[in-house]
Amino acid sequence: MRIIVNGESKEVAGQMSIAELIAFLGFTEKVGAVACNMTFVPSDSYEKTFLSEGDEVEILAPVCGG
Repeated sequence: MRIIVNGESKEVAGQMSIAELIAFLGFTEKVGAVACNMTFVPSDSYEKTFLSEGDEVEILAPVCGG
């Protein structure tokens, strides 16, 4: 299945949840926010939100600064 992640085309195997995608992509730090098709996805929904062919996902990591 082909999806777009942070503006880049990615090939993933079969149906995948957002939580599985985050692990698949190797995010080791806590994710700041996720949007799927321009809609915010709360972190408590990552396990039960499944991706479909052509979905556009934005994953934002927290930024620290001062």
